[in-house]
This record gives sequence, C-alpha cells and structure tokens, in this order.
Amino acid sequence: MFAIAPLSLLSAVSLGATAFAQAAAPGAPALASIPLGLPIGKVPVGRWATYRMSDAGGNSTSFKMVVVGHHGKVTEIETIVEGGSMAPLGRTALRSSISNDTGADLQSDRHVVQLGENPPMLIPMQIVGAQVQSFRKPDPRQRVGVESVTVAAGAYPRAEHYQEKGATGAVVDCWISKDVPLFGLVKMQAAADARGRLIVFELTAHGENARPTITAPAQPFDRQALAKQLQPLIAAQQAASQAIAPRAAAPGGAAGSGQH
Repeated sequence: MFAIAPLSLLSAVSLGATAFAQAAAPGAPALASIPLGLPIGKVPVGRWATYRMSDAGGNSTSFKMVVVGHHGKVTEIETIVEGGSMAPLGRTALRSSISNDTGADLQSDRHVVQLGENPPMLIPMQIVGAQVQSFRKPDPRQRVGVESVTVAAGAYPRAEHYQEKGATGAVVDCWISKDVPLFGLVKMQAAADARGRLIVFELTAHGENARPTITAPAQPFDRQALAKQLQPLIAAQQAASQAIAPRAAAPGGAAGSGQH
C-alpha cells in the first residue's frame, strides 16, 4: 500500500494520517497531522481510539492511539501500528508530546519508537524527516456542513464534514464528532490513485483504561541497531519487489507487451 524507506520509518509511523497521506494520489493535501477536533488536554489518561486504514486493494493497517500522560499544557500520545506494510515488524509503537493549544509536536527531536519486542529508542529529527506536527485544529474555511456518517465503530448523525483540496485538485475529506475521543476524528478518505479508488481511515472502537505500550527507558539512538531491527521489513519489501519483477518482464506483461 505504501512503501517505507528504512530511515524514513517515522514519516509513516508518526501518525496514521501521515501514512494515509503517503498512500493518497499525488497532489493530495499533505495530511501529516490528525484533525484535533476536541481539547486534548481534557482527555483522561488511558482513553484510547482505534482506526483502520484500508484501500481498494484490500490492504489494511490498524492504529491504536492512547493518551498516556499530561504535563501542564503538554499531552503525551502513543500510537501503535500493526498490519499492512508494517506487519513484518509485528507491532510498532511511537510516543510523542503535543501542545494542548495548537497540536504542534513539542519534542520533534525526541520521538521514542519501539519496534516489536525490541527496546524503545530515541529517534532524532533527521530520521523523522519533515514531520514535525502530529495534530492540527480544523480550518473553519474548509467546513462543508453537518452530515451523518457511519463507520465500523457506529453511526454519527451530526458529524462535521471538512474538505481540503490540493494544488492539482486532489481532495481529502474528513468527518469530526464531539462524541469521539480522543480527537474527534470519525473518518478520513482520499483518492488512492488516478482512477479514483479510495483509501479510507476510519474509527473502529474507543474506550478507557489503556496502559502504555512503551514502559522501559528509551535507549540513545543507534543507527546500526535500528537498521537491524528493520531487517524483517526490508526483507519483505525486497521479496515483494522480486515477485513483481518477473511478472512485469514476462511476455504480455508491462515490460514485454509492446503496448504504450
């Protein structure tokens, strides 16, 4: 569904919406942040929400987001990613700190990530890339209206619909409800390719009393250790590329058909 370069891992893991943006068609708005439709500073520690990202090809990735702490005007969020392109790693957990007022990532140089059962590790900004904001408040200028929307978690009859258009006309829609912890996000969708097939990011459940996934002290960043931890993902990507190459080169395939 979306490729992950070994040292740009956090660009896909930092939040589900980032992976969502990478999977969307070229020209789609850069949704490297989740719409912050509720005051995150008032959400109790332990509240959680789960989302499923799926596309027309049948690929599915799950995300669990948990409030794990409040420190003044700062909230700590954990995002746990499983399945999809991330499946070879088992479970990936990221912890980040955001501003209750703006949603801005306050410690972009101190993300903590844990791949599977490996020890948690600090990941510096140059590895994360340009992703420096995890959440943002919806832009009132992009509000379409109030609509009913149904997702795996149930029906939300009065969801706020927002629509953002990219420079090429590509469109991303999202629906927000005050009845949805943690952030109000019910659903996002965008065209995944030029044929208009959709990629969808939707709420599947939410609840209380979740415990942190990352509990051990974070180790200093170690490039070699990270590369070793990423080997299952790299091997899976290489195997997938090798499986595609012979089909493309076979007679009648893209490389041998003679058609343009």
